[in-house]
Amino acid sequence: MSGVGFLFNNKTINIENVEVVVDGRALLIDVEKNRSKFRIINVYGHTDMKEQTALFQTLQPFLCNRRQIVMGGDFNCTPETSASQGASSTVKKDSSTCALENLINDGNLKDVFRSLNPTDPGHTWSNKKTASRIFCLPAKA
Repeated sequence: MSGVGFLFNNKTINIENVEVVVDGRALLIDVEKNRSKFRIINVYGHTDMKEQTALFQTLQPFLCNRRQIVMGGDFNCTPETSASQGASSTVKKDSSTCALENLINDGNLKDVFRSLNPTDPGHTWSNKKTASRIFCLPAKA
């Protein structure tokens, strides 16, 4: 069973819309705070590469709006493909990695952690052989 969610204090944020993008995998919420409008997307990526790819492709149209975008969660893959960017040197590009990169690039998003920490690997996942950063927080610049 999978799931994503949000917790907000609705006394400080006006929730305008909540939409299930993919049941248990992607949820978006449109909010307004201090006359600024945001779309926040929470993602829980599949472990299956084909399912990941389909999820990232499904998310693409939801980035086309006039709101500031914040997208975060456990993507179960990383757009970083070289050790110098903080990923394990064994990370290989596959269809899901390409789909995530396309989602970030086409949505004009920037990885907030990577922007602030260009050399810190920031690993969020590891086994005894490798490590990577599968959680990321891309936001519209």
